Amino acid sequence: MADISKRKPWPNFWTERIMVKSPAFIDLTGKAPHVLMIFRTKFQMEQEGRSGRKEWVILNDGQLEFRYSEARELGMSNYQFSRAIAQLLDRGFIDVAQPGGQHRPTLYRTSEKWREWKSGTHFFIRQPDRRAHKVAAARSARARRRYVTESEEGVQARAGGQAPEREGASGGRGTGAMLSSGKVGSAGSTGSGAGTSSRERTDGVGGVL
Repeated sequence: MADISKRKPWPNFWTERIMVKSPAFIDLTGKAPHVLMIFRTKFQMEQEGRSGRKEWVILNDGQLEFRYSEARELGMSNYQFSRAIAQLLDRGFIDVAQPGGQHRPTLYRTSEKWREWKSGTHFFIRQPDRRAHKVAAARSARARRRYVTESEEGVQARAGGQAPEREGASGGRGTGAMLSSGKVGSAGSTGSGAGTSSRERTDGVGGVL
């Protein structure tokens, strides 16, 4: 058999009237009908069987690819494409023939389960996105590290800023300086000292936050 991967796609594609009128197809939303039609343009068809009993078969069934990059070129976002694939799996129009990997695309095959679909039926339960979970966990870890670092800097600023203020000096930084400056101002500090306290107050809040 010739290498079907080298064949040019047909200018036309076929679909069944019964499928387009089925409850499963009518229930599709968003980009799902569009994605399904694009899947069908990828079919490599050929007639097989004896004369008078020939049937059209999909030669590349189980080797159908539809990548995120292709969907983006067609104007779909990753979210829209992901939801469309999930709907087609759930309504029984396609199945996963081979899960994808880091450098390997997911391969799909056609399914006839849509004929049995009715409201409330689920042929596919979407698994959590592990990649998204890892990204969220990494962001949470970075946020915790940043909070700990800034907390430590605040403690150091308070420890270094309180002592000079008790001696009547200005120039401390951090939240501690802000609090100490407030006490000195209320006790009747000079005009230049009050101005310094206002500047330190802003720096201290910015540093903590």
